[in-house]
Amino acid sequence: MRTEEEVRRTYRELAARLGAVMTGAIVQPMLAGGVEMIVGGVNYAAFGSLVMAGMSGMMADLLADRSFRVPPVTGAERMLGELRRALLLHGYRGMPAVDIKPLTGQIRRVGRLLDDLPQVAELDLNPLIASPDGAVTVTPASGSRRASRRPRRSCAACAYQRPPVRDLRL
Repeated sequence: MRTEEEVRRTYRELAARLGAVMTGAIVQPMLAGGVEMIVGGVNYAAFGSLVMAGMSGMMADLLADRSFRVPPVTGAERMLGELRRALLLHGYRGMPAVDIKPLTGQIRRVGRLLDDLPQVAELDLNPLIASPDGAVTVTPASGSRRASRRPRRSCAACAYQRPPVRDLRL
């Protein structure tokens, strides 16, 4: 859909087909390109907040391409630099470099939100599309409850954690 009238027509067609079940719609612009990222975090009652940033998309789980920090996040740029596919953010094989500043800003704000609101047990911005024009969250998800020792396993930051022994660096 390229015009406002096309959006209105499509909405009317869907509403006619679906009837009363359709109570509204969210319309957002189509993003042309960019790098799929994930930013999220969890609040643990035992030790507090943990912020995660990483590459999203089909290979994210397989490559375990993510970085973690305890808020307040002061090294968001370093977090991104730790990612195996960080080159994608700086322009790779003819792709334009993304604007890092909005992406690091979102990482810092997620950390601040988790620190300020312990009742937010988990938060995922996935995917977040980083491009030369900024960083846009396509699908945010959160869980609001008392922070517990064991957040639900569907939380991206929880699922992406590696066993502590594997992360040990001397």
